[in-house]
Order: sequence, then structure tokens, then C-alpha cells
Amino acid sequence: MEMHDLCAITARETRCVLATAIKVEGHAYRKQGVSMLLTEDGKMYGSISPGCLESDLQARVSHVLDTKQMEFAEYDMRPEDDLSWGETIGCGGLVVVLLEPVCGELRYTLQKMQECFHSVNPYVPR
Repeated sequence: MEMHDLCAITARETRCVLATAIKVEGHAYRKQGVSMLLTEDGKMYGSISPGCLESDLQARVSHVLDTKQMEFAEYDMRPEDDLSWGETIGCGGLVVVLLEPVCGELRYTLQKMQECFHSVNPYVPR
């Protein structure tokens, strides 16, 4: 999912959390910088993994929204030894995810980004 899509979704989802992979090492489904949105009512837009992490991230949404504080989630799925090489395609690395409540300055920034995306390309969804 592209960032312009996530910006458009935040305009209609009032209580949501932006999850961004801020560190990725080893085998991982997506690269560092990828983001997704998780809503209080269980909707997920985008992905960070092929399903390995999303349910745990979703379980953290209520706490992040209630405290209005960012939170880090670290998933270290690297094998203990080098003999496991090749067995962990997709979810075999280290992934650190930043969870941010979409409110205040972050919401404002995402709205401004959406306006910029739309001004450059009017076909970008609102």
C-alpha cells in the first residue's frame, strides 16, 4: 500500500495507529520504511509482514490509542545458528516497528501530505 493511500484512509478513520518498520535486518517480507494503518475496530490497511506480525500489532492498538504515546515492538525471528540458512524465508529476521497514534501533529502532517499528493496528481484518492 502506498503512502498516499494511507493518508487518504486516515482522513476517514478517526482512531487509528500508523505502524512503520523502522529497522529491518536479515530475512524480512518488507523493507525498512514500510507503513500500514491499524484501526481500533480491527481493520488493517497495508502490511509489514506476510501475516507474522500483524495480529500482535493489532493487539497493541488500544493501548497506543488510550495512552496517545508511541510504542516500539521488536520481533527477532533470526535463527539461533547459521545451519538454518534458507529456512526462514519471509519472517526470519529482525523487525522493529514504531506504532504511532494518528492524532494531533501526525494527523495534521498526514492531511497535508494528502493535499500535496492530490495537488501533484489529481487522480490520487481523497
